[in-house]
Amino acid sequence: LSTDASDISVSAILYQVNDQGEHEVISFASRTLLATEKNYSITEKELLAVVFACKKFRSYIIGHFQVIVRSDHKALSFLTTCRLSHGRILRWSLALQEYNLTIEYISGRQNIPADILSRVT
Repeated sequence: LSTDASDISVSAILYQVNDQGEHEVISFASRTLLATEKNYSITEKELLAVVFACKKFRSYIIGHFQVIVRSDHKALSFLTTCRLSHGRILRWSLALQEYNLTIEYISGRQNIPADILSRVT
């Protein structure tokens, strides 16, 4: 999965790695943020993009050995290592535990498709 968030929307792209190691797109998804979601911090928006992606592509990713989430927001890697106390982030973190996710930081240059999708929605 590649995810991204902007000030107006969240986006996700579901990929599958083929035998040659290339990423083949399976599906795209995006949605505009609600008025209240536009007030979220950037970390909350980026995490919302991950939650949105997992819900949208649940039938594809549930039960798989490992699902790699690629995001250009480095702070998302804290999900597995820190103690959470913020209500919304804690709830989302708990909801994501049903998936075997590995969050991988990538530079913005590597996340261009998801970035574009989050800005044109």
